[in-house]
Amino acid sequence: ILRRAVKKAFSFIRRNLGPVLGLFFLFILITIGVMGVFISLDLLLKIPTSIPGLGTRMVILLLPLRLLFNVIQSGVQIYLALFSIASTMVLYLNLSKK
Repeated sequence: ILRRAVKKAFSFIRRNLGPVLGLFFLFILITIGVMGVFISLDLLLKIPTSIPGLGTRMVILLLPLRLLFNVIQSGVQIYLALFSIASTMVLYLNLSKK
């Protein structure tokens, strides 16, 4: 059952290669934008820790937020890696078919 589902998915992607590649590049642009936002927010959250007058209370309040940003950012990177591997496989299958 799984093999048949994978074959159907790959045949659908091969038939609609243009929109799939367009979506892939759109996802890449969105992912780069999201990662840039998270990197800039993470850097903004590191600024209060470098100012000596704010104390450790501000650092303790910002640690869970920084952890959340790091987890989301690593999830986005894993998603981008898996999506690029899948699209590379689809391109390889499409080019080897011709």
